[in-house]
Amino acid sequence: MEEKQIAGFGAAGCLALSVATLGFYALLAGKASIPDGFLIFGIWLIAGAIVHFACGIIGSIKGDELTSNAFMFFAAILMLVSGVAVIVKYFAIMNGWPLDPRIEGYTWITIWAAILLWTPAILKLYPSVMSLGLMPLNVAFPILVFVNLGMLSPAWLPVSGYAHGLTGLVFLYLGGAFVVNAAFGRAVMPLGKPLL
Repeated sequence: MEEKQIAGFGAAGCLALSVATLGFYALLAGKASIPDGFLIFGIWLIAGAIVHFACGIIGSIKGDELTSNAFMFFAAILMLVSGVAVIVKYFAIMNGWPLDPRIEGYTWITIWAAILLWTPAILKLYPSVMSLGLMPLNVAFPILVFVNLGMLSPAWLPVSGYAHGLTGLVFLYLGGAFVVNAAFGRAVMPLGKPLL
């Protein structure tokens, strides 16, 4: 009996990351209203967390150290926490609840460090298009850290927004490329070789 291979959710994971980063682009670059965009964006992020959890589980079953850890970490920390946080921020702004943004500055350090420290593995294991798509997050995340800590002016937030937007567009392409290339059994939509 032929053993079936487990299919991954890489394309869905890429599209979920695209949703998140394009949403951050819209809010940070001033393309969507703050706080009015928070509630809907929070729901989209929570949905993205479900996709990333599934990707992390499949990555773990396949024995893929980087994919399983990246998806599980970003499912919980980037997607789920950010989704709930923007919803809470909406109600805090509407009701005058005090929030200290510095706590997010400290917590975003870990999100930034994950991308930064995993970059060599990303460059070695993933196609060049994916690696290049993740690199803008090495700009976007530290800006969020330093703005929330009060060490950078909020005027820097659009720079973070545009970096998020670039990642979102690349991952939109990747979400299509993985499925199309698998269907045709060849690189119809080029992804390039790993950079390392």
